[in-house]
Amino acid sequence: MTRRNRAIWFGMPVAAFCAVCSAGRAQTSGDPHNWDIAGIRLDISVDQAQAALHAHDPSMKVQVLESPSQIGKAPFTSGVVGVTGSQSGKSDGILITFTEMEGNKAYMIARVVTYDESSSPPRDVLMRQVTEKYGKPHIQNMWSFGPDGTRSPDIAFACSSAMGGNFVGAAGFSFPTGSTFDGHCGTGLALLITPTFWHQELAKQFSVVLVDGQLEYKNLMNIKKVHDDAEAKHLEEQRAKAEKQKSPF
Repeated sequence: MTRRNRAIWFGMPVAAFCAVCSAGRAQTSGDPHNWDIAGIRLDISVDQAQAALHAHDPSMKVQVLESPSQIGKAPFTSGVVGVTGSQSGKSDGILITFTEMEGNKAYMIARVVTYDESSSPPRDVLMRQVTEKYGKPHIQNMWSFGPDGTRSPDIAFACSSAMGGNFVGAAGFSFPTGSTFDGHCGTGLALLITPTFWHQELAKQFSVVLVDGQLEYKNLMNIKKVHDDAEAKHLEEQRAKAEKQKSPF
């Protein structure tokens, strides 16, 4: 089941990079639900997300995004985005996306930091800092856990990656989407370090996404159940109505 167009991807300046890649005990040793990006964790509420963005950077411009309900209710908060700078220059953007059901909780956090030429850090330094925080990647530049929380490299590409797919605009930024969710998904993290044009060893942009695939899968299954129940009710009403009508035969 493919997720409909919802935002995911971002970047950050070197000064702020430590919030994502601070040195210390690797987070892979514990529950990946306790991992964070810029101090922001999965499964939080909309209010908690806004507070977390302001705590990360008080100067961030924070915007709440709403989407039409998929179950016939009022529009719901599908995302909260915080940005500094502009996508064409040095910038930091964080997008947090939410389920409609399952408590309207955050199921994905994405960050993209774009550097200018004067602040581009070495790519190997960034990779070392990421590894110090999250541990050694399970496969390529991805960390992947199954529904039961155990390491599961096989689901990395199917459930943990938001690299590619469609794009959605938010707060003047363009964020890639494209994750697929099914019953095998768990929690995952993916990163991408893009080099500068002139110096391949320096980073132009750093993108990281953390996703709770099982939470979003449950959300999608709940939505499907609402649709299935509504269709079954409609068919039953039509059947009962037909039973009361005079037979044309």
